[in-house]
Amino acid sequence: MATRARRQLRDHAAGLLSRKWTLHVVGVLGRDTKRHSELSRQLPGVTQKVLTETLREMEQTGIVERAINQPTR
Repeated sequence: MATRARRQLRDHAAGLLSRKWTLHVVGVLGRDTKRHSELSRQLPGVTQKVLTETLREMEQTGIVERAINQPTR
């Protein structure tokens, strides 16, 4: 039986996946790593605020992992 915390996390993740932009982000990411700007270009219509909030929540629920890259020159 799942613990209460696991159930809450599962329920939160299910709610997150039902939001408008979450599945779009998952589709664009696929199995590749992408920069925030790449995601933004590939998701016309999403605002920076919504994309950032969506990615943060996806990271908190374990749907995606964030990697901090060195700036390109």
